Amino acid sequence: METKTKNTNSSKIIITVLITIIALLLIVIAALLWMLLGKSDGKIKGNIFYQGQNITVGNPDDKREAIEIVTKYGAFYYPIEWEKNLRTEIVDKDGYKVEFYGTVEGKEEQHLFDLFFNGSIGYNLGTLTTENGENVAINIESYSFDLDDTWTEDEEFVLYAMQDDINYMIGKLSESGNFVVGD
Repeated sequence: METKTKNTNSSKIIITVLITIIALLLIVIAALLWMLLGKSDGKIKGNIFYQGQNITVGNPDDKREAIEIVTKYGAFYYPIEWEKNLRTEIVDKDGYKVEFYGTVEGKEEQHLFDLFFNGSIGYNLGTLTTENGENVAINIESYSFDLDDTWTEDEEFVLYAMQDDINYMIGKLSESGNFVVGD
């Protein structure tokens, strides 16, 4: 009888240790996914761009319709699916930039990212050659969101998807033939 009790206790200990190890692995995986989605520090990460890493240019097979954002350096294209959720603002003071904001009905507007033209702020996406032959450096700075516990997963997803669609803009710039991806 004592041998069965020892075996049962040993089995319980082994099962407890295995469950603990699996739980720790799941926590580590969740933390890594959290960082890859850009929620850790507001920088867009993974296959998009991040300080010093190469940029993955937007998917050339992405045939979604676009809205046109007109700037003094030319037109930029952003997926039309976000038209009702997007607000842009052009700031032509102390440099030229386009600010992108995401909105979800009933929630506070969130700053997605800024495009800087011939500025030193942000991460260099590349160089655009305008219609008049001017080479313009384009930098980007993305922002983390200030979301409280009233935001649903679907609402958060909209913001992160909108922020991620900078890839769409980069792809459209690259298709134009007037844009060279960062240094």
